[in-house]
Amino acid sequence: MNPSATADQDQNQRILSIITEISALLVRTDSTKELLQQVLEGLKDYFGVHHAYMLLPLEEHSLRVVAGIGAASEHLDSVVKMGVGIAGVAAQRKRTVSIGNMKVNRLYMKSLMTSNPAQQKVDLPGLPDADSQMAIPLIVGDKVAVVLVAESREAVVFSKSDAAIFELIASQIAAAVLTTQNNEKLETLRQEEMLLRQKTEAALKELESTQSLLIQQEKLATLGQLVAGIAHEVNTPLGAIIASVSQIPEQIPELFQYLNHARYNTTDEIWNLLIKLILSPASDVPIGSIEALDAYDDLLDLLEAHNFEEAFELADLLSEVGLFADNKTLLTALKAKMPFEDLKQVYKARALTDAAHTIQTAAYKASKVIKALKSFVHQDSLMTEELTPVDLHRNLEDVLTLYQNMLKHGVEVQREFTQEQVKVMGHGEQLSQVWTNLIHNAIHAMDGKGILHLSTAVEEDMVIMKIRNSGAKIPEEIQTRIFEPFFTTKQVGQGTGLGLHLCRKLIDGHQGRLVLDNEADQTTFVITLKRA
Repeated sequence: MNPSATADQDQNQRILSIITEISALLVRTDSTKELLQQVLEGLKDYFGVHHAYMLLPLEEHSLRVVAGIGAASEHLDSVVKMGVGIAGVAAQRKRTVSIGNMKVNRLYMKSLMTSNPAQQKVDLPGLPDADSQMAIPLIVGDKVAVVLVAESREAVVFSKSDAAIFELIASQIAAAVLTTQNNEKLETLRQEEMLLRQKTEAALKELESTQSLLIQQEKLATLGQLVAGIAHEVNTPLGAIIASVSQIPEQIPELFQYLNHARYNTTDEIWNLLIKLILSPASDVPIGSIEALDAYDDLLDLLEAHNFEEAFELADLLSEVGLFADNKTLLTALKAKMPFEDLKQVYKARALTDAAHTIQTAAYKASKVIKALKSFVHQDSLMTEELTPVDLHRNLEDVLTLYQNMLKHGVEVQREFTQEQVKVMGHGEQLSQVWTNLIHNAIHAMDGKGILHLSTAVEEDMVIMKIRNSGAKIPEEIQTRIFEPFFTTKQVGQGTGLGLHLCRKLIDGHQGRLVLDNEADQTTFVITLKRA
């Protein structure tokens, strides 16, 4: 075989080998800088260069050294401006530049430098005693993607064959460089997306915390408005309890002493009538009514007919404990000539019974107010993330109890509830906050006097609740804004403008809806909740 042909065959084999090796590197490498560094290592032995480096374009017309072998490895991250040095010239001209006998060809070298004396002192990458250089720009589209520079101390110019091989290799790594650069950008975007997601989650948590704080502040504001009324609602039954209890310690011993005396000093007939009168049910005549006045007159006439000198005093006592002329046991006792003192003791015994009933009723009323208040201020720490069944009517009645002092001075509450027990999926405390805001707004809209109408209905798996008031209707021009945060029609200091906004947020959190019925004749809020 011709020696020349054999040499060409060996050279081709070496070229194929190095291209194959570079192809394998391209598959294994994800980093652009690592890819370019490994390509340079693969070229080192074949070309016999003393050093080589690769540059990637930066913004503002400059290049950065990202990979290097030999002396160029000391210049990683160096920045070269377009038009400066062989790399800058090749990138600017977008074509291969090859120089030999650099020590002799000073004029040409000077043409590669800038005319700015300050930039002539730039510490360019490469060997200070290099005598041969070649720079190949890799063009993708119309832009420089990579610049490959090889340098040697030898004065021989790189051959056209060398340049062709360089260009072949450069074209081979073009797609890989772009791919790795795109992958790196995608990874950067992924990390930025992850960071943004983390910031968003943190912002949402902060928003939830802020919303929870606003709810508590709104609740405290509501309690501040209700506290005087609640104190009155508790103080009134407590006063009744104290007044009733004060009679018991003194009157019970006297009553027992009298009953013990009467048992052995009266006839069996009088004794039995005495006990029956004490236990006899009270009349159902309404106190203070016209019927009560007529019944009192009839009782007075009856006592006078039986010649009681103390008829007026006795009529006052007996009527106070619900004994009137229509009581058959009283008629029998008067016919049996029951003494005035016995009848007076009947009053005392029945007054004690009435006192016990008053204590029971007042205690129940005070307990109801306290229970409603406790339910309203129930701690959030007891609230789970999951929605649980809530008795809607009971939840609503607790709020009405808290507003009793404001309602009883001129607001008529009309209830139109479905007959069946209604339970909805939700958080009882949050629903109480919604009813509190809506009822408070209704009372304010009616100036404390009017009709508050509450209704509930069941439609398939949903519960529809409506709260309507007879006050002035919300003007049409602001109906679309009432749920906006900080929007209020109240005077400064009377409202925060957060009530309806928070109400809608809370109902949204229950997978429900809160809307204003624009077609209703009166202000009507419609709440839809999922049935338990």
